Amino acid sequence: MDFYGHTALAQYYVDNIDYDYIAGIQHDNSKNELLIYPNPADNLLHVSGTSDYSTLEIINFMGQLIMSENIVDSQMEIDIANLSSGVYFVRLRGNKGIIATKFIKK
Repeated sequence: MDFYGHTALAQYYVDNIDYDYIAGIQHDNSKNELLIYPNPADNLLHVSGTSDYSTLEIINFMGQLIMSENIVDSQMEIDIANLSSGVYFVRLRGNKGIIATKFIKK
């Protein structure tokens, strides 16, 4: 089971030294309307493209749920000032499934 709560095969993409690993989530950037900015972020993280989802979650690199909020608008502003510096994921859940993307907290 992966940190998304799904049992699935993992997909790896290797290009020089970069890789992308998202298990249990169908990931197609051409259809992904999720936008997170700025990245890296200091205190506020802007998230848009959330209208088809009901819950926004922040997950740390260890897979632990850090925060969860109900989505009420297609654009959200998330206060991340209390997060330690590091790599995190924004995970959206809803009727369309689950999508996730990475961001860096300065």
